[in-house]
Amino acid sequence: MHPPDASPPKATSLIEPEVAALSLNRAQPPNATHTSGNTVRQHLSEWWWLWWNNAYLGSAALVMLCSPNRYWLKTAHIVTMHVYARLRWPLVFFVVITGLSSTVITQIVAQTLSRYGMGALALALLIRVMLVEVIPIAAALVVAIKLTIPLGAELSRLRRTQHLNRLREAGADALRLEFLPRLLMGIYGVVMFSIMGSAIVTLTMYQGIYGYTWAGHETFTHVFARVMTPFFTFIFAGKAIAFGYIVALIPLTSAFSSTRFGLRRDTELATLARMLLLLMAVQVLSLVINYY
Repeated sequence: MHPPDASPPKATSLIEPEVAALSLNRAQPPNATHTSGNTVRQHLSEWWWLWWNNAYLGSAALVMLCSPNRYWLKTAHIVTMHVYARLRWPLVFFVVITGLSSTVITQIVAQTLSRYGMGALALALLIRVMLVEVIPIAAALVVAIKLTIPLGAELSRLRRTQHLNRLREAGADALRLEFLPRLLMGIYGVVMFSIMGSAIVTLTMYQGIYGYTWAGHETFTHVFARVMTPFFTFIFAGKAIAFGYIVALIPLTSAFSSTRFGLRRDTELATLARMLLLLMAVQVLSLVINYY
């Protein structure tokens, strides 16, 4: 464990093996045999293996999250300490940039709608777009770039140095000790960034429309409550958690993926592309649920 003010070293184990558990075996997709067919078939097999690996490890992580564990308090402490050490400055910059961007966008939207006699719609529009749609995906992308993709590379180095195999041979659960804490870091990071970003956006929206006065407090809370219904809030919270799960899971599962025919190199850019694909799928699904 490293103190919060120290830069995390490369490819270090998060916690020592303390619990005896399952052995770590890579997921094997059904009927994934070495094919010697044409290149297209081999490419399809590569991608099938990759997505199957993501689904398998993602399901295993969900099972571990739902399983009772006497080390949860220690794991939570490790997660918060490492997230603080790695994301404290990105969080500061994220809050500042979010506040400045929200201030500018609020002024543009409010003044534009006022010219067309629709100024009363500005607040509801900003809440639906800036708060509900933009902030979660912006938080997910920042956490992915600054935290989870480096964590995936770190876990990959641990695997190449046989650290995970040594944990298995010692009778410890490598997934619970090394994979799960890193997954929780990504989820916690996205949720934290979403909460902080939402708070800043809410304050800047109020200031941009009503200024530095309490005169608009009643109107603001009324409009905010009409937009953020319990169902709408539930979808917003679920989307933030799903984004955190995606941006944490995809880089970490890439650490357990190996090419089967030498056709694919799992680079950080490819990892980011798969991540964006799933983020867009969740975003579209949330829009359909909210507005249809």
